[in-house]
Amino acid sequence: MTSAQTGNKWISELIFGHPVRFHNIFRMSQIIFNYLVCLLKSKHGMHGSHRTNIKEVLAITLFILSQNESIRATAERFQHSTETISRYFSVGIEVLAQFSLDIISPEDK
Repeated sequence: MTSAQTGNKWISELIFGHPVRFHNIFRMSQIIFNYLVCLLKSKHGMHGSHRTNIKEVLAITLFILSQNESIRATAERFQHSTETISRYFSVGIEVLAQFSLDIISPEDK
């Protein structure tokens, strides 16, 4: 079934919506989410495509991780194919792994 509310519209609704709802879904505030989008784009080259923007790529990744969702359920929620969800989940995980190297480092470096 195709929904009229695409992933991008849903994310916009959440970003401008109630903070508790956003936090319950993505496990962070809207401010942190937007900051993370900017940081991952500028420092780690996170990218989307002409149909899937960076916010949606991060949201897909966080949705799967924070809600323990399957690729299929995420595809239904974001209105993309399972192939697209899988591809962008991989992009998101890779960029978050790179980011983790910036914030987690041994003291005796």
